[in-house]
Amino acid sequence: MTAANMADLTEPTIDAQTPTNDSVSVPIGVAPTLTFSEAMDAATLNGGTIQLRAYTGDTPVAASILYNSSTFVVTITPNANLSYSTQYYLYVSGAKDVAGNTESTDYTAGTKANHEFTTAADSADHT
Repeated sequence: MTAANMADLTEPTIDAQTPTNDSVSVPIGVAPTLTFSEAMDAATLNGGTIQLRAYTGDTPVAASILYNSSTFVVTITPNANLSYSTQYYLYVSGAKDVAGNTESTDYTAGTKANHEFTTAADSADHT
C-alpha cells in the first residue's frame, strides 16, 4: 500500500488558541482564534460546532465563524463587543477534517477551565 492510497485516520487537534488559556484583561472587541493541526471540512465549522461561550451559564455568544483553509485557522468574531470583566471559553464539538475525522481535542464545557480567558475591566469614567 502506498501513501497515496492510505486512508487518513488521524483525528485533527487544536494546536493553538488566542487569547491563550487563562489570559486576563483581554479587550472586549477580541475575535478569538483556533488553529487546527490539519485541513478541516469548512462545512463542519459553524456556530453549532465552534462557539465562544460565557463561562458562567455556558451561554453561546452570537458570532460569525470564518475558516482560513491555507492556515487552518478559525476566527470567531462576536456580533457585538463582549462584556467587561467576564470570563469566556472556547467550545468545539463535531468539527471534522477533510477526511471526515472528528476533532479530538477536548474543548467542551467539561474542560472549559483549560481554554478560558477574562475580558478587561471597564476603565471608562461614567460620571
